Amino acid sequence: MPAGPNTTWPTAIASVSPADVGARVPKEFLATSHEWKRMGDYSGANLAAWTEIFKLLGPSPVLRIGGASQDAMTEVPGPEVWLALVKLQRAINCRCVAAGLTRHSCELL
Repeated sequence: MPAGPNTTWPTAIASVSPADVGARVPKEFLATSHEWKRMGDYSGANLAAWTEIFKLLGPSPVLRIGGASQDAMTEVPGPEVWLALVKLQRAINCRCVAAGLTRHSCELL
């Protein structure tokens, strides 16, 4: 895990005006963020409990997989992580955004 923010990255400044109209986020949109190494927590013995929680929150949540641990990743997560994602996807109809990977995708889903 990194000790703190990366101070070598450039700084960005953004401004927002109420007059700027963009796309509306759908009311059923839900996105959560999860660590790569913790995916088994959601698909093992706790799958039924997590399934009920995610179903209460929306019909097809977006899971961002990566969390803060992605900054310290040195290899693609092992097969147990991908199998956990498949189980979770089948149970809750989620979509995944895989963070921290450069040459791998969620094709198993």
